[in-house]
Amino acid sequence: MTEVEASSAGKEPIEGGNAGMGTQYLEVRGLTVDFDGFKAVTDVDLTLFQGDLRFLIGPNGAGKTTVIDAITGLVSASG
Repeated sequence: MTEVEASSAGKEPIEGGNAGMGTQYLEVRGLTVDFDGFKAVTDVDLTLFQGDLRFLIGPNGAGKTTVIDAITGLVSASG
């Protein structure tokens, strides 16, 4: 048995992320951003819990920055 195996023998794995943290930190429902008739973002739902680590990925022009701007109040949104 190696030193690493000996030190981890009998221990439960460590849970990551939001394990055991049921506190809702941010909830967004039906977020829509419209620029003069062009719907840049349509009906976005997002729920984050305390301790969550999430990434917003997508191609150029997909609306990633617009979603963040709407959540933070930099652009007007509906929903």
